[in-house]
Amino acid sequence: MLKLNKKNITILIILFLIMLILSAGFVCLAICVRKYGVLSIDETFINLSLNMRRGWLNVIFEVITNLGNPIVIAILSIIILFFSKSKKHLSFALFLNLGITALLMLVLKFFFKRIRPNSDLSLINETGYSFPSGHTMLAIAFYGFLIYFIWQLAIKRRFKIFSTISFVLLIILISYSRVYLGVHYISDVLGAIFISSTYLIIFVYVVNNNHKIVTEDKLTYKNHTFLQGFKYAFRGIYCSIIEENNLLVQFSASMLVIVFGVALRISFVEWCICLILCFLVMALEMVNTAIENICDRITKEEDNAIRKIKDISAGAVLTLSICSVIVAMIIFIPKMPFLFSW
Repeated sequence: MLKLNKKNITILIILFLIMLILSAGFVCLAICVRKYGVLSIDETFINLSLNMRRGWLNVIFEVITNLGNPIVIAILSIIILFFSKSKKHLSFALFLNLGITALLMLVLKFFFKRIRPNSDLSLINETGYSFPSGHTMLAIAFYGFLIYFIWQLAIKRRFKIFSTISFVLLIILISYSRVYLGVHYISDVLGAIFISSTYLIIFVYVVNNNHKIVTEDKLTYKNHTFLQGFKYAFRGIYCSIIEENNLLVQFSASMLVIVFGVALRISFVEWCICLILCFLVMALEMVNTAIENICDRITKEEDNAIRKIKDISAGAVLTLSICSVIVAMIIFIPKMPFLFSW
């Protein structure tokens, strides 16, 4: 955990003030959007974007905006997962960040239910609600976390600075592309910047100060309190995901299901089915991991009975995983035409 010396207290105060300003900005903007609908600043930026439009610039912004697409970001996350072998806790955090942001975006959009700008002004086809901008939220949460990720790696400082500047510029371009292409108001983008930046600060702070929980050795399971029971349970989940490659893959797949669910606009019943299956697969994988650890504690010698127990528990996970894949295909494949229309 973070030691509260003078320097760290100063940092915490600064972060708190930044979050306070960002959250206050989001609340004020949300109130204005609910009360007045289209704001004067929205009209100003719509006219600005219309005057800027050129054929070659349209193509560039269409490419840039897809870098904030949920599916593209999900693919990039998978690539990072396979190439980040030494920072498993950050890979876990990356997918968790992606899933939380997608759900937060979905909740906010359905809460405000703001209609998108006039489709006659749009250069691309988009459906769904407008406030806040989903592409902007995902871009800030994903590329912003990548900046933190890169600064944790043992690489040259010059590369870290260059990457930070590049990702910040990319976030700005993705955000403005939504206004330029006529699918969002500037207030949608600003709202996404406020809320997603606030969330990202909190998320990074938690990740930065709590990933060492797996190394704690002073906890005792005997006569523990009710709240300590939750702490042990969360530590078990964290250990399982970080130390077991299979469960990390299962967890990553579950977060991707959430992203696909948001992108493909699945129904409430379909959400329930997908979430239940995701948690069942992860829970059964954890049980399988526990059984394997118990068997290894009993003996590491060749033993047919131990082998049979391990095979059966692994088979149970595989059976449920196959069922989950089939159900996911039944839900997602018919909705594929909406893949790039968020």
